[in-house]
Amino acid sequence: MNKVRKQKIESLLQREIADLILLGTIKDPRVGSHLSISQVHLSNDGSFAKVHVNTWLEHDSLEKGVDALNHAQGFLMHLLAKKLDLRLLPKLVFYMDESIPRAIELNKKIDELLKSEKLR
Repeated sequence: MNKVRKQKIESLLQREIADLILLGTIKDPRVGSHLSISQVHLSNDGSFAKVHVNTWLEHDSLEKGVDALNHAQGFLMHLLAKKLDLRLLPKLVFYMDESIPRAIELNKKIDELLKSEKLR
């Protein structure tokens, strides 16, 4: 699969999965609009997709949401197969992306350092 096609499919999957989450298609209470899809990485042969999920809520909420998405993986693939015109729909596996909580923590540390510098 060439690089451009791979990027298009990754972008398409990211958008469609995010739409399914946002519309409340998955009835599991652990999956809500607080979850977002940060990245999708497609394997070179297009048979496997790593879907990175993040949230601005606490870590426990992200962990439960990713578990619920992995549990609903077959249902999501069924919906995507109906919606998308792909010859081969990749198997989806959801992973936690903890970049937002890390960024918030880093910003807090920078603010603390700046405050301590002003006190000197």
